[in-house]
Amino acid sequence: MTNWQVDRDSKYSVTTDFGPNYEWVAEMQWPEGETQGGPAVLVIYPSDPDTCPPGGLSQTVLRDVDFKDALDRLRGKLAASKRWQRVRQDTEDKLTGLLASHAASGAITPEYLALLSRIYIGAVNNGQEKPLEHLAALTGKSAAAIKNHLWHATRKGLLERSPGRAGGHLTEKGRAVLEPVLSDEND
Repeated sequence: MTNWQVDRDSKYSVTTDFGPNYEWVAEMQWPEGETQGGPAVLVIYPSDPDTCPPGGLSQTVLRDVDFKDALDRLRGKLAASKRWQRVRQDTEDKLTGLLASHAASGAITPEYLALLSRIYIGAVNNGQEKPLEHLAALTGKSAAAIKNHLWHATRKGLLERSPGRAGGHLTEKGRAVLEPVLSDEND
């Protein structure tokens, strides 16, 4: 953080309203990876951009900035983000394991096509470079074979795609095929 401005997109920033009538906004940002102590950046401005509260900022108003609450909110936000990332990674690992075992059988079943489609969509949505090659590595098949299998998934109504675009979404039929496969894994 060298420009000393609050990066609102940073996962280490917190915005809070304060003041007797919540007429002020405090934006705080901690250095990347820091969850101890106070913020590195603090920006305060009126909550109504068209007017400044009478009397402006004062020591009394500034005492209302609750650094501890902001730090607690930051920690909660990061914990939820890490938990979500862990759940996503666990799901991805489970799906790739299932795909690998279905691909190893050599049969092009609806379950294999639905799993392949689901992982393809996830790879595209997560910005995976060369998703066909990624799937080829996971399955031990060629990128051309994966492209052909995705074409079959589309023709069988498991995957809906937009012409000329990567990705797509699972159809209702595709989700119905995946449901027993995923529930068998949980049993």
